[in-house]
Amino acid sequence: MEPAVYKNADWLAAMELTQPSLSMALKTAVMLNVFDILAIHGKESDLSADDIIGYISTSNPKAASMLDRILALLSSYSILNCSLKTGTDGENLMRHYGLTPRSKYFIRDSNGFSLSGWLDSAMDVPLPSCHDLCAAIINGGYPFQKAHGGMDMYEYLRQHPQQGAAFFYAMSSHSHLIMEQLLDSYEGFKSVNKLVDLGGGPGACLNSITTKYPHLTGINFDEPLVIASAPRYERILHVAGNMFETVPSGDAILMKCVLHNWDDERCIRILNNCWQALPEHGKVIVIDFLLLETPAADKCDPGHRIGFMYDVMMMLLSFGGKERTAADLERLRRASKFRSMKVVLRVNEMGVIEFYK
Repeated sequence: MEPAVYKNADWLAAMELTQPSLSMALKTAVMLNVFDILAIHGKESDLSADDIIGYISTSNPKAASMLDRILALLSSYSILNCSLKTGTDGENLMRHYGLTPRSKYFIRDSNGFSLSGWLDSAMDVPLPSCHDLCAAIINGGYPFQKAHGGMDMYEYLRQHPQQGAAFFYAMSSHSHLIMEQLLDSYEGFKSVNKLVDLGGGPGACLNSITTKYPHLTGINFDEPLVIASAPRYERILHVAGNMFETVPSGDAILMKCVLHNWDDERCIRILNNCWQALPEHGKVIVIDFLLLETPAADKCDPGHRIGFMYDVMMMLLSFGGKERTAADLERLRRASKFRSMKVVLRVNEMGVIEFYK
């Protein structure tokens, strides 16, 4: 007979929100290459923690039992599958784990990209700033700057190249993975012959687009330090510069996760520089998190919640950066030289918005 169960859903939800264990467990599994080990055995992989530990160099006799506890947590969120099978002793049951559709995003694809880099960027870079958020709300200032002696995040990453490399890998991975999905539904590049990717990093995002549209040539535009290490891509020219001063010309200009880095004044300056660089009837394509005006739980899907999470992250990391609603973007449009704006679609957590000259 099953025991009686009494549930207070609000209490359980509140308790779940207080727990940092999931991110820690996920990062540990990535660092131990658990997803890659399972992937070696294919989509039907079915390994116990003991089996997985056999692929990991360890001197700890309790390693398998510790790993099993981590994998159990991941399974409870459908990051892994879990089933019970009789152990090697023929009596005791053991948990066996396999991959789920969510697992694939933590396994490097053929281009070397995965979401695993976000775990480093989402935990290591912002963590010291978290303690200064409350003080910033009360006294003003920027949490990251307070935590790092006045440095902004990009200067900090320049001075800490290991963390900088992890951060830019995470950004490139997100660009590649989200563009793969976005290009299946967004057709706004079909009529473009020359596309400028503003703040395009090493060029992974632009390469995804030019691969999909062979008629298209691209200019990948970013600061000199980023462009210096950018790999070569067919039909892509890397150009170094400062978007606050001038922008290369093209039929269209792409900005993915650029405007959210800056306050309204700087966004308007960037938009006006884009307007100047575009031909008549040219357009800017903005890909950014798109917030709901009213963040009611019954209206928020996971993509909306991720947007609000990153809005708080931008408050931690940037000098005035923020995620925006469609109304916020329209206010930027009216303050700039662009004649109109349209929210074209949402893909997962990202919105696609076009500004028309």
